[in-house]
Amino acid sequence: MLGTLALQWLYTYYYPQRDTADIFRFYDDGLILFEIAKGNMGHYTRIMCGLYDPVDGFKSIYFEQMNSWIKPFEGGLYNDNIIMIKLN
Repeated sequence: MLGTLALQWLYTYYYPQRDTADIFRFYDDGLILFEIAKGNMGHYTRIMCGLYDPVDGFKSIYFEQMNSWIKPFEGGLYNDNIIMIKLN
C-alpha cells in the first residue's frame, strides 16, 4: 500500500507532465489502441499480431499519434515500448 501511495505521489508531483512520464505515455498509447479496436477491428488485429507494413499507412494513421510507438533511436533487437503499449 505504501508503494502505491509513493508511486501516486511520484507521478503527481515529480513527473506531472503526461508526455514525459513513461507510466502515462504507455497508458495513453494503449488508449489509442483501444480506440482503434472500437473503430476498425481488422487494423487492431493486424497491429496486435504485428502483421502490418509501416508503409501501408499505419505509421501516418496510427503510430505518429502515439508518444512511444516509434523510438527516436533504435536499440538494436526489438522495440520494448511496443510490448508495453500492447500490454496496457
